Amino acid sequence: MTLSNFILPSYLVDTPYDLYNQKKKSILLPDKLNKNDCADELTIEDDGLKILFIQGHRSWYIAAAVRMDFPIPVNQGLDG
Repeated sequence: MTLSNFILPSYLVDTPYDLYNQKKKSILLPDKLNKNDCADELTIEDDGLKILFIQGHRSWYIAAAVRMDFPIPVNQGLDG
């Protein structure tokens, strides 16, 4: 997806994200998982939308993390 054909979803209109885009260059929202930036216990499908937990020698309660392909800057106001 390029910035020229990027359409802001209606639920983000008049949010800090929209205001930031009006002042700065547009950023892309995350749309898939980053296969190269995840815990060893996780496998990301080729489409980047599904996660598989591979339970090896570690216990089931071990936490694992994965990041998205386009991180959202903190100054967007969408950090929770």
